[in-house]
Amino acid sequence: MLENMTNIENIIIVNDGKNIVIKSEYELECLSNAAVNGGRIRTKFIINHEIPLNFNKKNLLKEIKPIKKEYNLSDSTIGLFTAVKMKNAVFFNDNLDNINYTLIITAGLTNANIPLFSNIENQKDKITEFSPGTINIILLVDSQLSEHALVNLFIIITEIKTYFINLSNIKTSQGLIATGTSTDTIVVGFTNKGHSIEWSGSATKFGKTVGTTVLKLLERALKKWAYDLN
Repeated sequence: MLENMTNIENIIIVNDGKNIVIKSEYELECLSNAAVNGGRIRTKFIINHEIPLNFNKKNLLKEIKPIKKEYNLSDSTIGLFTAVKMKNAVFFNDNLDNINYTLIITAGLTNANIPLFSNIENQKDKITEFSPGTINIILLVDSQLSEHALVNLFIIITEIKTYFINLSNIKTSQGLIATGTSTDTIVVGFTNKGHSIEWSGSATKFGKTVGTTVLKLLERALKKWAYDLN
């Protein structure tokens, strides 16, 4: 079990081999598209949970209930899911202009996708079967973020993820250039303490730094995932 993989005070991160558990002493302001408690919420806890590749359970709250009990987590816990092994997670800590931040990435591409119908000529509404091969990215920032900056960081991470996949020529099962997987998840959380960040777009130093770092970490995470497949 690995612990305290962050440079942000009052936050503990544990990787127990099956879960990455983030526990904060104070509530974090978060924006995410997580399967459990996604959206704009405050929470002290975030879980990235490893599931089997053939996972098809619909009750995700029930799936993470034992983890919440083990680590004494609240109902506001944000829950992410992936078939990527937690041993292949990538962690990165840095300080930019006296602001500490942590990035955590697990990445796999068994479910490469693009948000288009595979047959444009014959569009039919359907729900795609859930597949857990995914890219999960968690960014924690020890600062006060404006709502504008929070959304911009979410956009930057999304754009960089898509850029990397395009750069790597990753394709869907239909042969189209992918933009990600159908279950990619991003969490941006901040402590609401210390220095303020009003702007974080691609023209800012902080935005560019986060984008550059995500690009490097994605490459590292996908190399670990690919090596583990062989």
